[in-house]
Amino acid sequence: MSVSSPRPTTPNAYHGGVHRLTGHAQANRALHMVCVCRMRYDQRTKDYISRRTAQGLSKKDAMRCVKRYIACEVFHALRADLIGP
Repeated sequence: MSVSSPRPTTPNAYHGGVHRLTGHAQANRALHMVCVCRMRYDQRTKDYISRRTAQGLSKKDAMRCVKRYIACEVFHALRADLIGP
């Protein structure tokens, strides 16, 4: 009889909502740089960050929201490019 807790079924499974951060460092870096540039030069992003921080989010959390939006934009652009006209 084993007293230890059960192991995850796959090696890439995450536990407790913490995702593995390895494997996509270049993509994450590019996403971060796009976010930083937008926060500096794009007025819509500046307004969004101001609005979210006024709602009580930290700047880091607001950046996370912007990164999610950018990732969706990039995904749809790549998908449209693969499908073609």
